[in-house]
Amino acid sequence: MRPNGKRAFSGWRRARIVEYALVLAFVVLVDILHWTFFSNMFPLDIDEAGYSLFALVESSSLRYQGIGSWLHTIGAFSQNAPLVPAVNSLLIYVLGYQSLDFELTNCAFDLMLAVAVVSITGRVLGNTSFFARLTVVILSVTAGALPLFLQSRIFALPATALATVAIALAIGESADAKWYRRYAPELIFALAIGSRSMVIGFLPGFLLLRAVLKASGELKCKAFLRASRVAVLQMFRSGLVVLTVSVGLYIGALQNVTKYLIGYGYGQ
Repeated sequence: MRPNGKRAFSGWRRARIVEYALVLAFVVLVDILHWTFFSNMFPLDIDEAGYSLFALVESSSLRYQGIGSWLHTIGAFSQNAPLVPAVNSLLIYVLGYQSLDFELTNCAFDLMLAVAVVSITGRVLGNTSFFARLTVVILSVTAGALPLFLQSRIFALPATALATVAIALAIGESADAKWYRRYAPELIFALAIGSRSMVIGFLPGFLLLRAVLKASGELKCKAFLRASRVAVLQMFRSGLVVLTVSVGLYIGALQNVTKYLIGYGYGQ
């Protein structure tokens, strides 16, 4: 039985490696096609141009005035979602201004989205056939690549990728996970909010997912009422972590962000 088990595990691992390799090749192809036939044909929209400008200013602050000035500049622009300009500013600092031309940040988030989709698909479909899983993965990654071809993709793709990673981490969490692993989904989801403030509208669904997963694990060994209390406590803890980190990201312009969400983002 032991050799058979080893062979089964080895076959499963090879299948997963092939899945990831095919998805990686597909993502690279989509990014190349996007950069070749789309990015060079259409001008930046106002949000993309603005985010690129913020990244240039933040990179200059880091290069000429140090980390303190860089952090202050990020806070000054935080009303417009701080995550992507900050990441781009680091790329500009390390690689130069040409990193914006190749949209390396979008490529990285696109790959992150693909890996998260593969992880979720593998856990949901389980031990179904390799071709069935691969078909679902390709379809899912194709749908996930759509934000690349949207205007304002400079925050649409990072928000999609980070939210999907948060869901993948929540689904894959084990009962004996260490504390930093237990709160990783919340931290990643808070970063998704940091890439686009309106992502906070998906927070109730994320908290419900966390509660359901927690309750389903507790029901295996505890009564329904006990599992319900644990689920409610999980929702409260998750919401507290996400909101605390999100407020920290937007602390420099919290009043303006709140006004935007109420008066424009969700108010109209």
